[in-house]
Amino acid sequence: MQEVQPEFKITYCMTCGFKSRAEELRSELEKNFGHNAELIQDSGGLFEVEYGKQLIFSKKSEERFPEPGEVVDIVLELKRGTELSEAQKLARERIPKPPTFEEWFNQNQPGK
Repeated sequence: MQEVQPEFKITYCMTCGFKSRAEELRSELEKNFGHNAELIQDSGGLFEVEYGKQLIFSKKSEERFPEPGEVVDIVLELKRGTELSEAQKLARERIPKPPTFEEWFNQNQPGK
C-alpha cells in the first residue's frame, strides 16, 4: 500500500518559538481543506509552507509571517488555476491594512 503524502508541509524554526504559529496554521488548513498538514521542525528562522511540492509562502522572502487566511487564499487561487505569483499577490491584497497613526488617533479621541 502506497503511503499518502500530506498535501501541506509547514517547516518552522523550533528554536525561534514558531511552533505555535505552525500549529495554528495547520489547524486553519485542515479546517478549510480537510487534509493533513505535516509540521517539520527546522532552525534558522524558517517558516515556510508547501502545497504539494510547491513553496507557496516563505517568511524569509516575505519578511513576515502569513496573516490569518492568507495561505488559504493562496491555495484557493491555485486551485482555480491562478499562477503562484498572482495567487500570492491577490492574497496579499486581501489582507486588511491597519489604520495609519492619524486614522487611529482620530478614531480614539475622547468624545468621538
